[in-house]
Amino acid sequence: MQFSTNHKFYVSTTEIDYRPEIATFQLTVKVFTDDFQNLLRKRYDVKLTLDPDLDADLVDYYATRYLKQKIKLNVDEQPVALQFLGKTYDLDQTTLFLQVTDVPDFQTLTVENHLLFELFDDQQNIVRVKTPTQRKSFLHTQGRAKDIFRKEQF
Repeated sequence: MQFSTNHKFYVSTTEIDYRPEIATFQLTVKVFTDDFQNLLRKRYDVKLTLDPDLDADLVDYYATRYLKQKIKLNVDEQPVALQFLGKTYDLDQTTLFLQVTDVPDFQTLTVENHLLFELFDDQQNIVRVKTPTQRKSFLHTQGRAKDIFRKEQF
């Protein structure tokens, strides 16, 4: 069953969880399903339907392509590649899962998040970075979508 919701706020959340025991950044991105569907349709000129997916492989292809263009991570000033793992739907939200592997340690993580900016001028993207010893949140908006997380030294 698909839910259609008119919402007044345009916000996404991106959780970046650093897991040193597996040398991995795990990303969880939450967006409104209708916004994400409209964005993919508009940007790629395709008739995609999300939740339920009419063509899951095509949805994953375009979602991966879009996420890799709009979320950029640099570890110690070096770009790293995002790997798309999959997605789930819950009511009116889509949750997307990504990861960056082979990061045994780091000092800085630069995060850029431009999700949905081309659809909504007032889009806001909340980014939360978490390590075993630190947590930090950032708010990305049009014209200000880049922050640096610095790992504490002990």
